[in-house]
Amino acid sequence: VGTSKTCCLLARPLENERIEPISIGFYQSRGIDKGEISDLNAAVQSVKSAVAEAEKQTGERIEIVVATATAKQLMSELVNESMPLDGKEVTQADVGRLIAKAQNKISDKNIEVLHCLAIDYGVDDRHGLSNPRGLTGDSLSLIMHTVTTPRYPMRDMDSMMAQSHLTCVKKVASPYAAGLACLTREEAEQGSVVIDLGAGSTGIGYFFDGQFTFCDRIPVGANNITKDLTAAFKISWNEAERIKTLHGSTLPLTSFAQEEIALFPLGEENESNRTRVPKSAIVDVIEPRVAEIFD
Repeated sequence: VGTSKTCCLLARPLENERIEPISIGFYQSRGIDKGEISDLNAAVQSVKSAVAEAEKQTGERIEIVVATATAKQLMSELVNESMPLDGKEVTQADVGRLIAKAQNKISDKNIEVLHCLAIDYGVDDRHGLSNPRGLTGDSLSLIMHTVTTPRYPMRDMDSMMAQSHLTCVKKVASPYAAGLACLTREEAEQGSVVIDLGAGSTGIGYFFDGQFTFCDRIPVGANNITKDLTAAFKISWNEAERIKTLHGSTLPLTSFAQEEIALFPLGEENESNRTRVPKSAIVDVIEPRVAEIFD
């Protein structure tokens, strides 16, 4: 559920953690501002429309979903915890108790926990373990990555899903979902930053040693580029979106000075009223904003 569009993907699981996409529905989002719900009724209609489109392609009823969290703010923190072993082997019960101790450190009642990911186990001075069970030592340690968000926007999301007749079994931070979707196993192992540039906000996810170790979100996105184009050339929002999508670039090339782009001034939609600007002028508007977002 994003600022500009709501998408619904229906897929079936295959072997080796693969999936087979079956259908996809999408609809222009309403009632979402910078990744957060601002008009509940409008947001519900967007979700219903996207789901209905996916259902229509397969004839299947969608009732249970996993959804990206409609959250303007994401908090990312590494939690360290340890427990004594006294020379015993690590059991599954030990791992469970250690995870529970780490989770108990999240005490703020006004937040909702999206993810608690065990990214590093250690037995004595051996670290970087993915599965410590069966190993022997004096102490067992854990580094857990927690991703949280303010609670009340998540309650609004629960209401949106309920009014859309959906049960959301898991909310996912969008930078985590983006990384799982687009990174290869080797990229996640070597270390990669995923920048999820949306319309109203931009998410950042960091993966290292195959683990999701940091995320954040800033309330700036591609809509800011569109807004800059409307102001620079005195054109409508839709015209600016068209120019951005079809002709937008951040790489100034010498040929752009000779290449001209036709556009409609605001309120003038007759073909005879088209004006022409060099493509280099469009790049001059887009490049500083994209540089600002990436900085």
